[in-house]
Amino acid sequence: MAKEANSKNTGDSFVFQTLNVSREGPVLFVEISAPPINLLGPELVRDLVALIQRAEADETIQVLVFKSADPDYFISHVDVTRIKEYRNEAAKLTGEASIGLMFRYLSASRLVTIAQIEGRVRAAGSEFVLACDMRFAARESAIFCQFEPAFGQIPGGGAAQHLTRLMGRSRALEVLLSAEDYDAELAERYGWINRAIRLPRSFMPTASTSTLSLCINVAVSTRARTRGADPSSGNTSIGVWQFLMKSRDTLYRNSG
Repeated sequence: MAKEANSKNTGDSFVFQTLNVSREGPVLFVEISAPPINLLGPELVRDLVALIQRAEADETIQVLVFKSADPDYFISHVDVTRIKEYRNEAAKLTGEASIGLMFRYLSASRLVTIAQIEGRVRAAGSEFVLACDMRFAARESAIFCQFEPAFGQIPGGGAAQHLTRLMGRSRALEVLLSAEDYDAELAERYGWINRAIRLPRSFMPTASTSTLSLCINVAVSTRARTRGADPSSGNTSIGVWQFLMKSRDTLYRNSG
């Protein structure tokens, strides 16, 4: 069971069973802790739904940074023994029993989402990080895979659409049809992630690299400068933010 979030930093609304949450200003650092291998089951889906809802309702929160409490597993896949249960939990966010729609909802959220990836992130786990706006992975330990086609299944949570856009048709087909593991360096070359980062044994709970810190700081400062401002004012930050958000929203409207 995840440790309770420090109420001094997060408030009682951010205490969950499978998520450890800490706050630094407008940024929530969310540590996934669903042992033994971080399966995406009903408890984790329930907590993610509650986290997203509560974070969106708080205008002072602007960024979510996800990481894992287990250096060997980020999210390994869904719990295939409890499919109906986790789908029912996802429906509380989107109105439909689909984790694919939950991921899409996260992608279209006003919140900027960043995944700090260590360990294995496969199938639905990969689709979760693909739904995040940015992905940074530990060069030494991160392993990516979409293994569903090996069992005659098509990834249903957005992997086919995301990977095709990120890496092109040929490489997306390679990833999906091979069902092989891809390390962080190859994932970076293919466009699966923003960057593979060489780190000590694990990421720190907060932004521990200059790249990650820069992304968080830019997201926070740009969002702060654009809130409530007039788009016709000529403010470059407003234009950049609106362009990025419009481009992201258009991508998901057209994803089918």
